[in-house]
Amino acid sequence: MQTKGDSVSKDSIVSTIYVLKNRKLQAYQIFDNNITLGKLSSMSDSATIELAKKQDKKYTTNGAIKEINNYLKQKDGQIGQESDFDDDAETIASGGLNIYYTFQKDDANKYQQQTVKNIYRTSDEAQKAAENEGLSDGSIDLLSLSDNALKKNQKVDTNFGRAIIKHIENTKYQSPMTQKLKVKNTTDNSGNKIVSQTVTYTAIDVFDSKQAETNLYNYVMEHKADFIKLLTLASSYGYGMKNEDISGDMVFGSDGWDPNELSAYRSQITQFSAEGNDLYNQLLKDKYSELTKGVYGYHKWNKAMAISDSMSQKIYKARYVGYVTTKGYLLTKTQNSKQKATLSN
Repeated sequence: MQTKGDSVSKDSIVSTIYVLKNRKLQAYQIFDNNITLGKLSSMSDSATIELAKKQDKKYTTNGAIKEINNYLKQKDGQIGQESDFDDDAETIASGGLNIYYTFQKDDANKYQQQTVKNIYRTSDEAQKAAENEGLSDGSIDLLSLSDNALKKNQKVDTNFGRAIIKHIENTKYQSPMTQKLKVKNTTDNSGNKIVSQTVTYTAIDVFDSKQAETNLYNYVMEHKADFIKLLTLASSYGYGMKNEDISGDMVFGSDGWDPNELSAYRSQITQFSAEGNDLYNQLLKDKYSELTKGVYGYHKWNKAMAISDSMSQKIYKARYVGYVTTKGYLLTKTQNSKQKATLSN
C-alpha cells in the first residue's frame, strides 16, 4: 500500500494498492479519500484486493466522470484522488486549446485586425517562422474565437468536457496489467550496503492532453483558410475593444478618434463578431468528439519510485512495515511480529 503524507497513522490515505504474485505486480489506483490504513488494518488480504479492484475501476471510469462534471460546474477542488485529471486535462475539458500562428502587423488599421499568414503546430514553430519571415507570432485559445462559446458566467465550454465523458462511457474498463518489476540498487561508499532502491514499472494515465493538441492541429489544417479568416476576425472583436468598452468620447478622445466615427466603428465590430461567431459554430459544431478523441484512454508510461529508510508502525491490532518514498510511504501488513522491512538483493 502506498500512502500520502509525511507520517504514518490510522488516518493515512492510501493512494495505490500493489498486488505481488509470482514476482509480478499489479498496481491498483484508489479513488476515494476514505481508504485509510486504519480501515484496511482489520481487512483480510483477499478483501483488500477486492476493494483495490473496485477502486481502480472507479478511478478510471465513474470517478473520472465525476471529476470532469465537478470541474464543468466550476466547483473548487476535486472529489477523489483522480490525479490524472490535472491542469492540462482541465484545459482540454474547457475547450482552451491553443492555435499558434504568424501575422503581419498593421498599425494603421483602425479595427486592429491582424493579417494572419500561417498556422503552426507549436509555439516554437510559429516563433521561428516569424523570425525568418519578419512577422509577428501569436496564439489564441478556441474559447477566445467566439463571444458565444460560453454561457453566462461560465469559464468553460462544456461541450468539450461532455465529449470526453462520452469517450469514457464508450471505453471498456481494463484491469491493471500484470508485469515484472525493475529494481536498481544504490549503495553506500563501501559498495556493500544498499541504502536505497529505485523500483520501475509501467503505470497508466487515463488522460493525455497532447492528443487533443494533435487532433486540433490536424483539423485546423484541413480547414486552414476558414481558421485564418476566423483568427483575422477575432483579432478585432477579441483583441480590440469589446462592444461594452466602446462607450463614447472618454474612450476614444484620447486616442485621436473622431466621435462621429463611433457609431460606424461599433457597427463594424459588431459585424466582425457576428461573422466570427457564425464561423466558429460552423467549424466546431458536432466536432467536439473528434477533437477529444484519444484524450481519455490507457496511456502507458514508466514510473520510478525510490524507497529508502525502513519503518514500522502498529495501527490498531495490525503492524505495518515498509519504506520511505518520495511522496509518502510504501507499506505492507505483517503476518507475524518478527517480520521487518529490509533493503536487499
